Amino acid sequence: MILPWQISCERNTPSYCQIGELIYAETRPYGEMGSKRVYWINGNRIGVAEHDDDAMEACEAAILRMMDSFQGINFVKKGNIEIKLGRLEDEEVEAIVCPWGKDTGLAGVSASLVKAGGTDFLNFMQRIDTIKVCQARISLGGKLPCKFVVHVACPAWRGGNHEELSKLEDCYSACATGFRDVVIKEVSFPCLGMGGNLFPSDKALEVLSMFAKFVSESKILRRLRFVTPSKDVFWSLRSKLMEEDDE
Repeated sequence: MILPWQISCERNTPSYCQIGELIYAETRPYGEMGSKRVYWINGNRIGVAEHDDDAMEACEAAILRMMDSFQGINFVKKGNIEIKLGRLEDEEVEAIVCPWGKDTGLAGVSASLVKAGGTDFLNFMQRIDTIKVCQARISLGGKLPCKFVVHVACPAWRGGNHEELSKLEDCYSACATGFRDVVIKEVSFPCLGMGGNLFPSDKALEVLSMFAKFVSESKILRRLRFVTPSKDVFWSLRSKLMEEDDE
């Protein structure tokens, strides 16, 4: 497997290697350019990421992705926070969160849930006239394996100068209020803001991370799970939520 462009392989080191256990990564000074990080897999020195921290982080993330792919990892957990590679419509939990799409046309997550939830779920949705941005409403799940669905209207990304981040934070807060009102303790979320709402992934994940930290510290939920069908998003979530506090 070819290593990512961020890695500058050292002399006598091949540009590819067998994926195995990442033993450790050491950081060394690199003159005026900052530092470089040397990576070792199965005891073999495979290369370095040079010049800046962003390149190092990208390099480590790429190695983790390769290792996960090799090991078939699709679920990770830390405390009451979980990340799962899968489909939201398959979640057997008390409640799932669905980005509201009735007013703008069903697509993405909402379309998948309607297809899986059947006529009963669609009828529950149709009883909700509309939902204003940053507000949430709760319905039953129809044929979905969850009991409740929390519908939340997320803002669209408009360049970042229209309070999009604070509005997305309000969406998570509105969901949390709904959980308390109905006494829901186990919830599965998609990555709000991504997809049709066009948030840059780093911005959406930053807000998601703050909500996860709040839930972890406040214990308002027994289990908070983030579910995505995308391997890239799964790895980004793992890096953001599972390793950030360990650094």
